[in-house]
Amino acid sequence: QSMQQPMTGAQGGRGVGGKGNGMGFDEGRGMGKRVILDQKYFQRVDKFEGNPAKFKSWIFDLLTSIGSIDSDLAKDLRKLLKDRPKLTVDERGVFEYPGDFEEENHIKYKGELYALIVALTAGEAKCVVRGISEKNWEPDGYLAICMLQARYDANTAASLLQCVMEVVNPPALKNH
Repeated sequence: QSMQQPMTGAQGGRGVGGKGNGMGFDEGRGMGKRVILDQKYFQRVDKFEGNPAKFKSWIFDLLTSIGSIDSDLAKDLRKLLKDRPKLTVDERGVFEYPGDFEEENHIKYKGELYALIVALTAGEAKCVVRGISEKNWEPDGYLAICMLQARYDANTAASLLQCVMEVVNPPALKNH
């Protein structure tokens, strides 16, 4: 009698279930039904604690890691951040995102993206993100990113003036 077992699942075959095929899709649930934004892909992204000076660097690291999993999602998020949309709520309490990003990606990724952002924030930034669930809104990573951008990457007259003043009158260098 042969002691061989078929090669399936984690042992190398294309079995049903398990961890998926490594490309962000779980084969057992069907193509596009369940997305895996696994935290193992985001180990090099530091937690964002709410320091406005570190926001752009953090969002760059986040989008770069997301791009390694799904370049279309990263492209949509970059467009969303670039457009800086004014979010509106319809009569049902659902957010409407102006712009031309892929609605399919939004539906597919919003929940897991929200969970990922919750895991990658701390302190004051986590309070901003937590506000979504405290207001009983649907967990939405796109909304969380927009809220973080509005809070930590604001292009107000005061912040732009501060940038100009740092160029015109740089801080003195310390001589040690």
